[in-house]
Amino acid sequence: MHWHAESITVTLRGFKDGDSYENRDKFPVVATAQLLGGKRAFISAFLRDGTQIHRIEKADWLALGVMLREQFGIEKIETERHTKPKTFATGPAPLS
Repeated sequence: MHWHAESITVTLRGFKDGDSYENRDKFPVVATAQLLGGKRAFISAFLRDGTQIHRIEKADWLALGVMLREQFGIEKIETERHTKPKTFATGPAPLS
């Protein structure tokens, strides 16, 4: 018998510009992503320390989507806010 292992849970840490995981800097926001297959991820458990970042802005979501697309091939981010499901595409914005 042989085994196959697949990573399905990823810890996401948000850092201020100039800070990094490699430097072991403090991170103001953390979340969990479950890699669902089919190029989808469900993001939950957002926690923030309340002192360094007041909210997750659109630019932060876009950067998160780019990172998930580049590192894991994710094309859709699913999440829930106030019991309402939300889905975001991670692809580049359409040209106008």
